[in-house]
Amino acid sequence: MHKTVVNLFYNITVRVGSVEHEVARRQPAVRPLEDNRFFSRARRLLLQYGLPNAYSLLENAQDKDPWKDMLNTNIYEHCEDNWKHDVYNNKKYLNPASVKPRQCHHVFNSY
Repeated sequence: MHKTVVNLFYNITVRVGSVEHEVARRQPAVRPLEDNRFFSRARRLLLQYGLPNAYSLLENAQDKDPWKDMLNTNIYEHCEDNWKHDVYNNKKYLNPASVKPRQCHHVFNSY
């Protein structure tokens, strides 16, 4: 879901001259980051995943392939960091050395 919101915001940033692009330029200036509207939510997600902020994307739209690579990498790293944090906080239930991201847990391999 987060990836979809951020991708939609990116698609708006590359459509210079569109109504959506003009709205995207105005919204960050008049709406607080805590607002629950689409553009505020997209700005929060950009910050959460360590991506370029909304202003820089609106000024300098990136090419699609480098954007997708950066988006996938940052989201993957964010999720992996959160996952490791959760695993190490609950390691009495799980051996974190035996589990790797994007691999099936050894418990499920027995089926």
